[in-house]
Amino acid sequence: MDETTDSIKRHVVNILVKPLNGTNIKPMLLNVSFLDNINSSIIVQTFMDSCLILWPSGIKYDKVSMVVADQATYMIAEFSNLKNGAVDNLKHVACLTHSLHRACEAIRIENDFISCFKKYCKNPLAEFKSTIM
Repeated sequence: MDETTDSIKRHVVNILVKPLNGTNIKPMLLNVSFLDNINSSIIVQTFMDSCLILWPSGIKYDKVSMVVADQATYMIAEFSNLKNGAVDNLKHVACLTHSLHRACEAIRIENDFISCFKKYCKNPLAEFKSTIM
């Protein structure tokens, strides 16, 4: 499960599924939802709607065992609520890609700051003038 923002500022939630029975099958796209707002209750509803697509006659909660998603506050809240409610055996696994992206963003921001600071130290008056104008 992943949430992103598209070019017109809608939140897009993509849900992929894959059986965890040891077979080597690529994940399949189950649902794409376009949302105006995002919070934990909307994410829970999107998750449940997707489960109903997978099991139209009724959600098989015992078959839902793991969700890979980022560590956004609303995602953590959602899976915590689901774990303590309908889906007892649910495991929330933080996506390694999201964690690496956060680390890289922190390094990039720090490097941008260091680069600007070095430029300022070399010629503070020129840097001051360029930021004012």
